[in-house]
Amino acid sequence: MTSSVAYVFSRDAERAASRLPANLLRSCRVHALVLDAFASAVAGSLRIVEPIPVSRRDLVEFHSDEYVDLLLSAEDRISETSTDWLASLDEFGLLDDCPVFPGLSDYVRQVAGGTLAAVDALKDPQTTVAIYWDGGRHHAHNARASGFCYVNDIVLAILKLRETSLLDLRCQRHPFSGVDFNSRERTRVLYIDLDIHHGDAVQDAFAPPNRRVFCVSFHRAGPGFFPGTGTSSRDNEDTTEKNHLNMPLPPHTTSETFIKIVSSTVKQLAAEYLPHVLVVQCGLDGVRGDPLIGHTDAWWLDVFAIGECVRGIVQTARHHDAKVLLLGGGGYCNANAARGWTYATMCAIEETGGLLAGGGLGRGREFWMTAEIPDHEFSEEYAPLFMLYD
Repeated sequence: MTSSVAYVFSRDAERAASRLPANLLRSCRVHALVLDAFASAVAGSLRIVEPIPVSRRDLVEFHSDEYVDLLLSAEDRISETSTDWLASLDEFGLLDDCPVFPGLSDYVRQVAGGTLAAVDALKDPQTTVAIYWDGGRHHAHNARASGFCYVNDIVLAILKLRETSLLDLRCQRHPFSGVDFNSRERTRVLYIDLDIHHGDAVQDAFAPPNRRVFCVSFHRAGPGFFPGTGTSSRDNEDTTEKNHLNMPLPPHTTSETFIKIVSSTVKQLAAEYLPHVLVVQCGLDGVRGDPLIGHTDAWWLDVFAIGECVRGIVQTARHHDAKVLLLGGGGYCNANAARGWTYATMCAIEETGGLLAGGGLGRGREFWMTAEIPDHEFSEEYAPLFMLYD
C-alpha cells in the first residue's frame, strides 16, 4: 500500500542544502535523524520522492530574468571585488545576509526542485501530505535575495498548485466533497507561515486582487525586528474581502499559547476559505534558545510546538478533504531543527493514519517526549541527554 506521506529527499539535494551559509550542515542532520536514526519507526510510512533540479525556465515563473541570470552565474565571479560588481550584487540582495557562496546555483536549483517535487507528489491519489524540510524560503523576493533566502520555492509551489486541476489533486480515499471535477475551477491554497519572522515575500507575491491564495502568518513584529513587516493583524476586516491575515505574537509566547492560536485560526480560515491545499512553512526559529533570536525578542516554544501545529493542521485538512505541503524555514540550531522536524514528520504520519513501526497509531506527544535519540552518525550532537525532546 502506498504511504499517505511523501518525503522529498536525495543525497544531491542534501549536499546542496547543507552548503547554505546560514544553515551550514543542517540538512544532513535533519535527514539523518528522520531517515537513519528513526528508520525503524518510519519504515513503510514514508514514500521517498527524489527531486529533480529545476531549470532557469522554472525559476522565472516568479523571479525576474535579471535576478535569475545573476543568481545562477554569480559564483563564477566569487572572488571579484570591483565596485561595479559589488554594486550589482547589492542591487539584488546578494551581499550581507545573502552572500554568494560556492554551490549557490546548484543550491537554488535543488531547493526549488525539491519543493516542486513535493507538489507533484500530492498528485498521487493516496498521498495526502508531502514534506520537504529544505524548502520554505519565504523572504526571497521577485528580484532580490533577503533573510538567508535566495529562491522563493514557496511562491513557485503555490503558482504551480494554483494552476493544477482539482482532478489531479483528488484524494482516492477522501475525494473533495461536492466538487465537480469536470468544471474549470482551479485549486485554492491556504498558506500558513509558522516562522518567527513574517512571511513577507509570499504575502507580497499574492497581493490582492488574488482570490485563490490566502496567506496567514504567525510571527514577531515590531521596531527593528526583521523584516519589519506584518505589524497589522487587520482583524476588523472580513476575510472574504482580503487575502491575508497577519497574527503578530509577543515575545515569550509559550508553546501552549502558540498552538492554541494557530489551531483556532487555521480552523476558522479553512472553514471560511475551503482550501484544497494547505501549504505550511514550519520555521523553527521560534524555539527557545535559537541562536539567531535574542532573548528579549524570542518566543519560548519547545521543539515539539511546530509538530503539534502540524498535527492540528493535518487534522483540519482531513476534515476539509484537503492536502498538505509541509516545508522547512528558519531554525539556526541544527540539533533542534532536526528534533523539531523529525517530530513534525511523526505527527504527519500519525495524523494520516500511517503505521509507525513498533508502536502502531497515535503514539502522541507523551510517547515522543521520552524517546531517546538512536545511535547514528551525528548522535554526539545530542549530548548530554540524547533525547528527542529537549
